Amino acid sequence: MEPEDFALQRMRACSDFAHRARHELMTPVSGLTMLMSVMRRDDAQMAAMLDEASSGLQRMTRIARACVEYVDADLPLPALSAVDCNAVFAEAEAAVRRSGEAKFERADIEVRGSLPAVKGHAPALRRVFAALLDNAIRYTTEMPAHVAVSAVADGDAWRFEFADRGCGIETANLESVFTPFERLHAWDAIQGVGLSLATARRIVERHGGRIGLRARAGGGTIAWLTLPRV
Repeated sequence: MEPEDFALQRMRACSDFAHRARHELMTPVSGLTMLMSVMRRDDAQMAAMLDEASSGLQRMTRIARACVEYVDADLPLPALSAVDCNAVFAEAEAAVRRSGEAKFERADIEVRGSLPAVKGHAPALRRVFAALLDNAIRYTTEMPAHVAVSAVADGDAWRFEFADRGCGIETANLESVFTPFERLHAWDAIQGVGLSLATARRIVERHGGRIGLRARAGGGTIAWLTLPRV
């Protein structure tokens, strides 16, 4: 077996394991969620304990889903084709706004100009755009959160930028946040798994692009990525 074939076989095996592990984990999680809904009573203390347990189960669910997405992001992409980033971004924005949280529903998302077409895989890029939007809104303390999205030509690629007005990231941490499960805030302060940026990097690099963060003048952060032109 050629080294490339062996590596691909290992990646597919790893992906299969992650999907199976998620299925096995979600079975007891679903059972416990149903049990807690039955156990809820008027007792305030019991309700508070059940709410805390429910929050923990939601976190487990998000971690399981994020782990599968992270592993799958390393698999070879299907044949790349021309992707209309305006359409893909619109789908990503709609998905982010459906989170059920007022912060995401009310966010002011400004697209400056028309987004270009790139050579890529639409479902994977939708995941990247959604991750960058989610992070930009999640770590913003103002209401409504504001995110400015733009794209400019950069040699043989397009350079996209997602600029927010959030709490910002210290220069020393601009690279470390791409490490799996690296979080700069406690879960109960700002909920997040710590895998979205790591997954986005894998997807972008699969497209032959790059991704990073830099400080925004006046406060906040700019997430940038490059994708190949059609």
